[in-house]
Amino acid sequence: MQQQVKAIGLSVERVTAVDAQAMAPEEIASHVPAVDDPSKVVYPRELKPGEVACFLSHRKCWQRVG
Repeated sequence: MQQQVKAIGLSVERVTAVDAQAMAPEEIASHVPAVDDPSKVVYPRELKPGEVACFLSHRKCWQRVG
């Protein structure tokens, strides 16, 4: 991938992913809305720690772009 990016003259920054296994359960839970909070999005099922970490990883990228 680095060769392809270099070949077309792009500059990229690799962003380290958020590791769900390194997160405390309380930290993961803080990113999942409570079912009894009507102001938050309610998901059809409980999010898994890896899904929360994946979202947080993408959010890190969005924050660097914006």
